[in-house]
Amino acid sequence: NPMEIFTPRYFSTTITCFIIMSGATFSYYGISFLSERFFDQVSTENEGDDSGKYWRIAVTTSAEIPAVLLGMFTLDKWGRKNSMIIYFGAMAICMFMLVDEGLQDIEALSITLIFIARGAASIAFFVVYIYFSEYYPTTIRATALGGASSLDEISKIAADYLAQDIQNISKGMVVFGVVGIISLVCSFFIPETLGRELNDEVDYGSKMELHQNVTMRVALDNNNDNITDNREKDK
Repeated sequence: NPMEIFTPRYFSTTITCFIIMSGATFSYYGISFLSERFFDQVSTENEGDDSGKYWRIAVTTSAEIPAVLLGMFTLDKWGRKNSMIIYFGAMAICMFMLVDEGLQDIEALSITLIFIARGAASIAFFVVYIYFSEYYPTTIRATALGGASSLDEISKIAADYLAQDIQNISKGMVVFGVVGIISLVCSFFIPETLGRELNDEVDYGSKMELHQNVTMRVALDNNNDNITDNREKDK
């Protein structure tokens, strides 16, 4: 049942994780698309052609290689929750720094900031996927990932539209920085899954347990009433 990911035990975490997943996707693809326009603008202003744009894009795209290695070494040390907080924070800081046109004009610094931002967004993206796999029990894990992936498609479309059509690149940096902060804040409200045992069955939570207890009590009361009625009839 797809609605099992919204049972009382998982409801708040599901909503929060969907927001985080959408934010991670939006930021990752947004930075990728916007950096091309940014380097195109820098190349035009500094050189008058596109000769320098391609090596800048190649350098920043390669950020995903050390990002994967860094994520492998830090994921189990910092935990899933803290990793998301740190990497979303690093990405947001880099985006806000790039809002300053003075920093944009410093070629080495702008390339470094986009390199770090793209790497941090990449790590945050796969940490969220790992978190989904560890938090949800086996019976609804695919449902949770499928629901989040569906929202991802909307985030990709929105990121592409914004990165390509926004007139002021600095405003685009602000938007992606704000999304990173939103994802960071949401990460504070999810439980840690490092070292957590994987469950196979759905935990329906306290409300369901309360409902079951009430149902059992009603059944026992009805049973006692029937016994009393039968005794009176025998008399």
